[in-house]
Amino acid sequence: MKSFKTLNLIFVFLILFLAACQSDKKKKTEETDTPTEEVNASNEAENATPSAPDYLGYGVDLPDAKLNAEAGDYVLCPTEAALRKYDTTKSGTILYYVQELKEVGDKTSLVKFSMSEARVANNILVPIPKGQEAKKGDIVLTWWQTGSGLERGLVVDDSNPKEPIVRYLGLEWGNPAKYKDKLVAQQDYQLKPNSFQVIKDDFVAGRNVLIDGNTAATVLALHGDKVLILGYASRMSVVDKSQCMLLPLSSAKYKAGDEVNIITRMNGVAKAKVISNEPTLGRVKVDVAGKEEMIAYGKVFDIN
Repeated sequence: MKSFKTLNLIFVFLILFLAACQSDKKKKTEETDTPTEEVNASNEAENATPSAPDYLGYGVDLPDAKLNAEAGDYVLCPTEAALRKYDTTKSGTILYYVQELKEVGDKTSLVKFSMSEARVANNILVPIPKGQEAKKGDIVLTWWQTGSGLERGLVVDDSNPKEPIVRYLGLEWGNPAKYKDKLVAQQDYQLKPNSFQVIKDDFVAGRNVLIDGNTAATVLALHGDKVLILGYASRMSVVDKSQCMLLPLSSAKYKAGDEVNIITRMNGVAKAKVISNEPTLGRVKVDVAGKEEMIAYGKVFDIN
């Protein structure tokens, strides 16, 4: 009888021991598993790629800006595809086309593209205000209205100042493309109303500048001491204002025999001698190393 009681005690002890081991194992599993999951979740949160902003143009290194425009205005802006590429790669050809403003905001504005609408950073937009008038000899900012892309134009006829006739200055004189059986650069065009802005001030869209004394570019916008420019092969970038030298807006003052600098096709600088000035064409005919060339107004400047 005593032996039987002893066996019972041993059996109870074994049951309690096994139960204690199982409880301890479960406790250790809970202690190890829970923190691991929390750490993994924390690591994933820390390493997660931040979502891109919900507007285009965030990749351009410029301060936020307000836009002096209103809904319904024309605006010069890169294509949606070009901006999406630039925002992620900081590279690519950027052509400024005409678009329509649907809504103006404090930092971004809603732009109507050909097939869609998207918000775009104000600091890269070039607004074309309504109600502008121009007079003969003015240089205006517009777009190639029978082609595409940002253009400057010399007003050659102001009989209708709201729809002036211009000679485009951004087209190469010898461009073989034709419009109405004439070379595109060697004819005049009448602008639509509300489709241009007279260029008057320094560092406004359409002004040409020389960067670091050796490379030409066109100003798109000025924000503080930062200048958004469009350079050779339509490459967009931001430079310090201190790097820029403004080029003359007009080249009408130059006469035969003057020694000048010109901007070359590659946006470099070369010395030339004036053969003649052609104000109705918006060009200066020059001799560059024995070769005659027609250089657009705004690309001829003094030798310092």
